[in-house]
Amino acid sequence: GQWSPLKTKIALWYHENGVIKKFLEEVATGTPSRFLPEAVTSLAWSPDGRQIAYLLPQNGKANLVIADQNNRSAQTVFSTPVPDFTLQWIPKTVLLLVSRPSGVAPSIVMRFDTTTRQASLILSDRHGVVVSASPDGNTFVFSQSSKNGAAQPLLLYALKTGATKLINYTTIADKCTFSPDSKRIYCGVPKTAIRGIAPDEWYKGALSFSDAVVEIDIALNQTRTLLTDEADVDVVSPFVSPDGKYLFFQNKKTGSLWRVTLGQ
Repeated sequence: GQWSPLKTKIALWYHENGVIKKFLEEVATGTPSRFLPEAVTSLAWSPDGRQIAYLLPQNGKANLVIADQNNRSAQTVFSTPVPDFTLQWIPKTVLLLVSRPSGVAPSIVMRFDTTTRQASLILSDRHGVVVSASPDGNTFVFSQSSKNGAAQPLLLYALKTGATKLINYTTIADKCTFSPDSKRIYCGVPKTAIRGIAPDEWYKGALSFSDAVVEIDIALNQTRTLLTDEADVDVVSPFVSPDGKYLFFQNKKTGSLWRVTLGQ
């Protein structure tokens, strides 16, 4: 499921008799569930939790739909022939549309402005792109692969200028998250070289990593290791607590939840 930023609602997907049901659930209020269209392929909450955006295939295109938090007043604001975008809603007025990554297929990242309703292409001619955006909406870190699927070092992308900055760690950006002030990046970084086609093999479960957990200070270009030999973890779904004191992540190997104390 995907929690709203307000943590009062959750978008849930579940299987019932071979059919995937998709709906919005109000937490602890008794409000009836609101079903989403069954064909929805990706969903994102607005940063303030008051709206949702989702992609809905129709007539050979994917329609970008924006509605309120209860899926009322839904409007189609953009259509694209690309069928496999995922959504990330960063600042209030910007949605990122990121093609589903494969190390052997070209990737596309588009920016959609919810005010002007204009879309622009910001990344292309790259393979296996995975994106993790900063809370302030100014940057995102992304991983990519060579044309033969070999994992490449991370890059930081500035949305205002389009400039990229090398980060000398090779990992998958789904293993990365930002501090609440967007000044630091925290990543799970495999201790050994990533083998096979990235990120495909990891997503399929054919490949598992033993990660170190690192902190990257963007402005100072300094790094430090927070966790390395203490545990055998394959980091997934990382996030930092709102007060910036703790990093949480799930160990993909076991499903267990981990906490690392920051600022020490």
